[in-house]
Amino acid sequence: MQFGDFHRTLRIQYGEDAAAVRHEVYFLSLRGRSAVLRAVLALLRDAWLCATLPRRAMPVAGWAALATLPGSNGWGALAPCVADLARRGIACTVLIHPRLRGQVAGQLPARPPASAWRHAWSAWRLRHAPGTTPVAAPWLVRCCVFRQRLWCGAWSSVMCSGTTATLLLHNDFDLYAVAAQQAAGTGWRSICVQHGLPTEEFFPVRAQHHLLWGPSSAEVYARHGVAAHACSYGPARPQVEASAHAAPSVLYLVSQTHTPVYGLSLAGYFQALADALIQTRLEGITLQILLHPEEVRNGHPYAKSAMAPLCRPPPHALLEDTAAPALVVGFCSTALLQAACRGHYVIGLAWPASGSADAQEIGRPAQQVPDVTTLCALVRRLREDACTRGAFLERQQQWLSRSFASDPDWPSHVGASQ
Repeated sequence: MQFGDFHRTLRIQYGEDAAAVRHEVYFLSLRGRSAVLRAVLALLRDAWLCATLPRRAMPVAGWAALATLPGSNGWGALAPCVADLARRGIACTVLIHPRLRGQVAGQLPARPPASAWRHAWSAWRLRHAPGTTPVAAPWLVRCCVFRQRLWCGAWSSVMCSGTTATLLLHNDFDLYAVAAQQAAGTGWRSICVQHGLPTEEFFPVRAQHHLLWGPSSAEVYARHGVAAHACSYGPARPQVEASAHAAPSVLYLVSQTHTPVYGLSLAGYFQALADALIQTRLEGITLQILLHPEEVRNGHPYAKSAMAPLCRPPPHALLEDTAAPALVVGFCSTALLQAACRGHYVIGLAWPASGSADAQEIGRPAQQVPDVTTLCALVRRLREDACTRGAFLERQQQWLSRSFASDPDWPSHVGASQ
């Protein structure tokens, strides 16, 4: 079931409390038989983390950035905004989830009060609507609601301390972000920084304001009913001016065998493509497979094959550092946009997919190929002809211009600096 349909059914069957944890329930449900066990273990982990938090929370500044994840889909999305606020002389407190201790410098919330624990325990009374087949196991939903209520109690020690401030989020839909927004209530202004391609899980939005990448993302948010005045662009994204002089000699395959959000299983497609590239042995080209963090955590199909030695775990330096231009091939990914920003030749895979059309609209590169034969032919032309490289980069720059924009005065457009 696609995310949008799942969310609507979840709300009908279990109510608003369950809908508030839509993201966690959906992705746990995909775990099959182990879903409820994983939900219980996550509950026990969060209960322990909350029980070991400090007794009191530290005061916060006029802006507070809440980081619940590391990497580009978490702190990496917030860090440029926090740095830009610092350059402007605007104080911003960094709040972190306890699991980020030692990874991100920031403050923790305080231990949830007894009332929060009692409210969390009441989650066991949740039932699905009678006469319906539950879209998610009742105990899975109860565990997620329990965790969300507990974290709401923890964040309330910060958000309800009498301070009116601006809460900066890297997403407004995961369990921890929703808990923080609920704890903040109406006294705080919430701003969500776009952290990735807007898939179905992004909507409906919860934050009051959204800092988006660029015009193509703004069009997607508008189609989902987000008002134009609730959207703006953030700090400028660094980009390397690509050059057509150097011929690429490395091909990086950006793997995504883990994600279900595009409506088809990508694992078989990626395996077949990687195997065909190995068999083709493009002259002068070295092949590497860039693994997604989820593939490292939960396994990937290359592990027990001849492709295993070609796999590289994150972080991937070419997405951050300036290096010799390379060929970067993938389906639809933030990593492809990052690679294009660093001056690499980015090629998309024109595979059929019915899910997350909005994300595909933004994340599919300007140049796409349907199969390995077409891909290899394009690679050879890019290797041999500078004019082909120049025309390719021109089209790629048009894609980037649609994808990214910046607003030098972004803080003033989303609320007065405090």
